[in-house]
Amino acid sequence: MEEIKALSLLMASGREHVKVIRYKDLVSDPIRMQAELAVFLGAETVMSPEEISPSLRLGESTQIAMHGVRKIDTNSVGKYHRDPRKLEYLRSIRGQLGETLLWISATFDYDNGI
Repeated sequence: MEEIKALSLLMASGREHVKVIRYKDLVSDPIRMQAELAVFLGAETVMSPEEISPSLRLGESTQIAMHGVRKIDTNSVGKYHRDPRKLEYLRSIRGQLGETLLWISATFDYDNGI
């Protein structure tokens, strides 16, 4: 929850050199997100997102942390909607999230009707 508070403060600061990217957008449309990042950073895109993974040379600890390098899986977005156990868990902690859940839902356009 402290990470969310820090993100909230960062976004409220109005800093112009901060770009927040939703995981959902990154996974659903990686080419568009890559293009947006390139514009934001003043950088040039030299390869598509699909070409990046095969060209990466990651250290062992990084591969372990990432659970290996794998293709983007669009099924990872919203998977809690398809799993009754995950939905039940989210419902059980909803009260603990309170204002945090409302802020995330409003700021990032997520459904909080768990």
